[in-house]
Amino acid sequence: ELARCEMLAWLEGLSLPQATDAVAALLRSPHLAGLRSLSLPHNGLTAASFARLPAAAFADLRTLCLYGNSLAGGGPVLAQALAEKCPHLE
Repeated sequence: ELARCEMLAWLEGLSLPQATDAVAALLRSPHLAGLRSLSLPHNGLTAASFARLPAAAFADLRTLCLYGNSLAGGGPVLAQALAEKCPHLE
């Protein structure tokens, strides 16, 4: 399984367009803690599903791309999840 690969620790950026089924599984990897940039376009994410994603991969993010997802109407949930998961966003 890719999420177990220790070489993921070398990644500083990751783009997963339209990877709906793989996103949550891959982001559970303990080896993604060094990510600085993450792009998750067109993955069918809602504010609630984003809030349920594992926090470890978001801890050091500086940039996060969520375009093309269904985040409308989830302002408070999304804002809280971003504040908790991504304290270093620019």
